[in-house]
Amino acid sequence: RISREAVMAAEYNPNGGLTRTSFPGYQPGPCALHCASLQSRAAAMWACPHCRLALLASPEGASLACANGHAFDRAREGYVHLLPANRKRSPEPGDNPEMVAARRRVHDAGTYRRLADAVVAGLAGLPLRGGVLDLGCGEGYYTDVLARALPGTALCGVDISRTAVRLAAKRCAAAEFAVASAYQL
Repeated sequence: RISREAVMAAEYNPNGGLTRTSFPGYQPGPCALHCASLQSRAAAMWACPHCRLALLASPEGASLACANGHAFDRAREGYVHLLPANRKRSPEPGDNPEMVAARRRVHDAGTYRRLADAVVAGLAGLPLRGGVLDLGCGEGYYTDVLARALPGTALCGVDISRTAVRLAAKRCAAAEFAVASAYQL
């Protein structure tokens, strides 16, 4: 976990969000350097669901924390859960595992490939300096298509279904994913 002191010492630019800062004694290894700039740009977009302050990734990337000390660990699959229990309207909001599996089968069959290609074509000519946010990302089909077609673009996916986000994070390691409400970002 990232310490409260490290978060408090982190640089925050009100006009540009969080910036990478030095953490005493931290030396990034090869895994930490892999896609580091994309991941730090993507991770910097998350806000604490409790106090709305920006979340900063720990040096090893295993958790996110705000300056008030609210911390969120990454799941084994790489996503972060930012939907507090008191903001859920049901025990497991969003699509259930059967619905997610059915949608995945439809996407994997190529049923919506033409739509995915049209989305890529529409975004290809745009300056995507801030990256792309996939709201309601489901199991990550479109996020993965974008990651393959637009390398170097910071991608984030959000869905309220933990089951869907878990599969999205497995499918597209190049993006940042969160279980969160689109209304609370």
